[in-house]
Amino acid sequence: MLWFRQVIKHTVRKKLFIMLCVVLSGFIIGKGMYHVLQNGQTLVRLTNQVKENMELNQNRLDSLEQKHALTPVPYFQDYQKHLLKEYQTLLTLLMALQQKKLAIAPEMSTYYHLFSQENQYDVTVLNDVDEELAFNDYLVTHHLPYIEDEYPFDNALFPLQVAQVLFHFSTAFLIIAIFGLTIYNDKETEKFMFLYTLPLKRKKILNQYSWSLCLVVGVYCSIFLMSFLPMLVSQKTNTLLYPYIIHYADQIVVYPIWKIIILKVIAWICFVLFLHVCSLILVKLCSSVDQNIVVLIFLCLFCVICLPNEHWQGGNPVSIIFQFNQWVYIPNTLVYGLIYMIVLVICLIALYRCHYLDTWGIKATVRKQKYKTLSMPLPKKVYSYWFEWKKRLALQSTRGFLILLVSVVGGSYGIVQLNTSQALQMFRQDLVHNVEVLQKNVTYQEIDIEKTLNDLFKEREDDYNQRTDKQQTFKEWMKMSESEYWEALYFSYNQYKQDLENHQQLIRKIDTQTFQWSDLIDFRKQDNRIDNTELFTKDRMYKRNIDLSQIIAYEELKEIEEHQLTPLLKDTVFAPIQLTNHYMGYNRISNTTYYSVYFLIQRHIFLFIVVLILFISVMTLADEYYPLKTIIFLKLLPQKRNKIYWKKVKSTWLALISIVVFIGIGYTLVSFLFGGLGDLNYPIFIFDSKQVALAENYAGFSARYLEKTVYSFHFIHLGDYLYQFVLLTLAELFFVSSMMQFIGVWIKNRYAMLLVSSSVFIGGYYLSMHYIKVKGIEFSPFLYLNQRDTLDAWLQVQGNNPSINVYLGCIVLSLVGITCLILGAISWHLENNRHKK
Repeated sequence: MLWFRQVIKHTVRKKLFIMLCVVLSGFIIGKGMYHVLQNGQTLVRLTNQVKENMELNQNRLDSLEQKHALTPVPYFQDYQKHLLKEYQTLLTLLMALQQKKLAIAPEMSTYYHLFSQENQYDVTVLNDVDEELAFNDYLVTHHLPYIEDEYPFDNALFPLQVAQVLFHFSTAFLIIAIFGLTIYNDKETEKFMFLYTLPLKRKKILNQYSWSLCLVVGVYCSIFLMSFLPMLVSQKTNTLLYPYIIHYADQIVVYPIWKIIILKVIAWICFVLFLHVCSLILVKLCSSVDQNIVVLIFLCLFCVICLPNEHWQGGNPVSIIFQFNQWVYIPNTLVYGLIYMIVLVICLIALYRCHYLDTWGIKATVRKQKYKTLSMPLPKKVYSYWFEWKKRLALQSTRGFLILLVSVVGGSYGIVQLNTSQALQMFRQDLVHNVEVLQKNVTYQEIDIEKTLNDLFKEREDDYNQRTDKQQTFKEWMKMSESEYWEALYFSYNQYKQDLENHQQLIRKIDTQTFQWSDLIDFRKQDNRIDNTELFTKDRMYKRNIDLSQIIAYEELKEIEEHQLTPLLKDTVFAPIQLTNHYMGYNRISNTTYYSVYFLIQRHIFLFIVVLILFISVMTLADEYYPLKTIIFLKLLPQKRNKIYWKKVKSTWLALISIVVFIGIGYTLVSFLFGGLGDLNYPIFIFDSKQVALAENYAGFSARYLEKTVYSFHFIHLGDYLYQFVLLTLAELFFVSSMMQFIGVWIKNRYAMLLVSSSVFIGGYYLSMHYIKVKGIEFSPFLYLNQRDTLDAWLQVQGNNPSINVYLGCIVLSLVGITCLILGAISWHLENNRHKK
């Protein structure tokens, strides 16, 4: 273990390292013991909360019986059954607490599931909105709290919190150690990464590095498990059975704490392996000492970008691991995510091994071929080099394509289950539920219509007697009012019947496998609950929630609240919004998708852009003034310097087109494997420009949802969306490559060029987004680097500028790219003339 001792010696002093470990271990054990001793207080607090909820539940049952006797509503009985079931669940939970059983995950899961169903029952029918809203506020503040507010099992949660801190600390330490060691590069033995102490054969370095990775992971796991020593020492092993409450989308799940710990450890280990293998490949590709700075910058940016934020939930694969309260605890998603990580690590190791074993042979062959061709006639030179270059390109392209294909397949299968039939079944369940509710309402109106008219007659008679101006007789006035009421009543009755027929027809299409996604628009147009003439116009105003997870028309939202209808707009027509904006992941439609190609483009856009930008940066870098070394990966024969610039442009675009074709083929194959290309007429949600309006106040929502900004929107077809996506992607690639070519003319150092280019793109993007409301901002090319918001027209909403669109963005990016190319050619010519003088 001499090499590991050398690592410690060259990174931190031995005594300081041991002292740090001792202090950290003492802090963890002492703090953990203190929290373990507080278990009794936790149980007492939880027991009191359950008793209060039981008492409140009993009061609600009594109040409901009284109101049910006065106002017979068909679904009061269902709500009463719900409250009785909730009371029984509370009783079971209380008995478990009184027996001091900590493994109460099933009871808590059942209770939270019932609590999540509370919103299914209309609160307005109880004729006491204030009381219901107060009850909801009570549940939020006094119910078993959320983890981020006041989690009652903080004693069991403490080791996991410590583990999170240790994870970030150990990750930072490993990154520093990696680059502290890789900067030291022995030219004779070319040893790197913990392996520079002993001379080793090159073929054994990968095996040695694998053992070093295992050792690092083992040390990390040992530090991680130290936080659980207090549980074992205190002989309270049942602490590992503490329930852990997960609020995921519209579901509330409870898992025992030991399962969460295991899943988190596995996910973190996968990420550490992924990070190490990435650093190994980048260090190998960067041959000089100074190039390690590029690796450090890349990994730092990679970690920062991958950290989750409130706007982008699960937008890239690595950020999923950091989402402590969401992704890692859903069993199916965990399995798919781990498959993705494992496949990616295997592919990276395979890529490194292929590159590592073949690089030196290829370099030697090219070097010999280069000097050999100098003495040949020109036709033989060109043919000999072209043959060698074609063979190398075919070999590397085949390997790269296979690795890329496997990575895309594993990643797409790992992030989400692309299953169209599952989404259809969800949609069908909602339709069946609405059919039942509509059938009840139709039956209720048929039975109660005569009684309602009698009550109306008495009310109108009393109203007529109180009138002072009686220009008409009561019979004439009542006849006119009765006619208006009959017309309104039967109009509402016919609406329900038509809705019922539309739902049943859609169910039959799904059962007979004749359903097409374009039927969704027809279904919404035939829905009588919304005005048909205004549904798809730009002036139609729709309510938009804060998190964009529910976009429902105000008229339909009232209908849903009054009659218990499932909001189909959220899960069907508006499903694309879960994929076209940053606020994704809040309802169940985010776990499945209807169209694989559209989903892959949206979810893998981060990886796609990063790969292309890195490739562009490598292709555009120049090695000082040596003609043979100017064009990376395409070392052509000696030529005039004034032609090198355009050769670089051509080679860059050749590589970019190859990458785009490979990734396009990969997306197509994956989409055929998981659901097919889909219907190109599928409706995609697109925003219009912002409208100045506020949503009306209505009963049933808490105060934080009362004031909303209202937006209009329209739909485009999936085929049009993909067409715009391709155009915008090509325009962005042309702009980025041209800009980096221009900067590379003046800045010869590749690291400085990369830093300057990154600063220009990032700074230009954030300035454009900051001044998005300024007039003329639509001509900024950096604004259109926000590809997702440009495609779904969200930039129009933010800037209230209808001029911001995909086609204008393509024109602006192309014009600026052409200008950069021309300026780069002129600058290259002037620079070349200056060196000749």
